[in-house]
Amino acid sequence: MGEVLAMKFRTGLAFAAVVGAVVGCGSTDDRKNFSPVRDVIARVLQERQAGQKPTTPGPYLLMTRLVNGSVTALTPFEVDGAVTTWASNSGAQLITRDGLLIATRGFGADLMSAGAPSLAALIGGGADYARSYHMLDGNDTPERLSFNCTTSAGAAQGVAGASRRVTEACQGEAGRITNEYWVSPSGKLVKSKQFVSQMGGYFEILALQN
Repeated sequence: MGEVLAMKFRTGLAFAAVVGAVVGCGSTDDRKNFSPVRDVIARVLQERQAGQKPTTPGPYLLMTRLVNGSVTALTPFEVDGAVTTWASNSGAQLITRDGLLIATRGFGADLMSAGAPSLAALIGGGADYARSYHMLDGNDTPERLSFNCTTSAGAAQGVAGASRRVTEACQGEAGRITNEYWVSPSGKLVKSKQFVSQMGGYFEILALQN
């Protein structure tokens, strides 16, 4: 089988385009419930574009579902060591470990859990390793996808704050998936494209910190 839900990944989000997506009505969240977080992040983006220090403390995540282009803004809900639960105003959640996606809730076709490497191991590159995804299929039956993965690194072009891009190529019985990570000089994820599930496709995640 070929690439699992292969998609053309949009590299480099312009600030104006991002602000337009956040302010617009196209969102996973109900517009009324989404407005407070949406408005805060739109203001932060506009302040950053103008070269001003954001007036509202971060961090934030701006997540785009590449399967349909919908945009969701999230703020930290709970932090437990390296694991952060990010929540939108409607209650949808992303759970990350050092920026790596390990679960989603409330988006439909959710990722229940993921067996993922540490960020340090991933950006170190070179070695082969196993990766697994646990999800529910169309009949709400638990499903597990297993992959063998390897990483390669190159220069990060067109993404502010990133010094290199790490590509994670994974092959398994279900086909091939490719995750991409833009990493800052300090080793933090600035942006990523991460696989969620066969039905959910990929999420593009932009980290905003001040």
